[in-house]
Amino acid sequence: RTFALTAKRHRDFGLCDLAHCQVYRGVTANEAARDAVRKTAGLFLHTAEGAPLSAYFHASCGGHTSTPRDVFGEASVGTAVADPSCAAHTWRFSAPRAKWAAAFKVPAHGPALEVVRRDAGGRALEVRVFGKKLTGDSFLSLAGRAFGWRAVRSARFTATESRGAVSLSGSGTGHGVGFCQLGAKDLANRGANARDILQHYFPEVQLDAMGQE
Repeated sequence: RTFALTAKRHRDFGLCDLAHCQVYRGVTANEAARDAVRKTAGLFLHTAEGAPLSAYFHASCGGHTSTPRDVFGEASVGTAVADPSCAAHTWRFSAPRAKWAAAFKVPAHGPALEVVRRDAGGRALEVRVFGKKLTGDSFLSLAGRAFGWRAVRSARFTATESRGAVSLSGSGTGHGVGFCQLGAKDLANRGANARDILQHYFPEVQLDAMGQE
């Protein structure tokens, strides 16, 4: 709800039904989700000044979330938090040097992939692909387009190069900012309610009812 309130992600409309936004599948798609909406009716996250929060969410943080400032360069409110239950959500991917170079449209000269800067949670904020400098978020997007969205799943990875191939070992799925869906599921299974879960991922903001729905 809060994400939708602040969404202006397309020129002519706010939200789409893809993973880019909220993957809406219709009112009959998931009764459990509809029940959660009813039980939290009217509630939204906001700053101390009353402004709705840019409430980003993702599939799995891989052990630690990141801030909007670090990943997207936004000045919006956000705190990175540890989420140990997601640390076991790991992945691996490997491809030849030539394919990495083709994916990023650069000559295959020098080190293939270097992480230049990371945030406190271990997410790559700046990388170099054969010398080409990219933000971690841009790298993730371009790698997804080239190799498929289930290949390089997050920017929380380490990279090694051997025998003409570049291999990544990582954890998590998605950009890692804000609300972690896998971590939230684990908290709920351990007895946390909606307010507990939201305050875990957004400790610096408030949760209150809107004036009207």
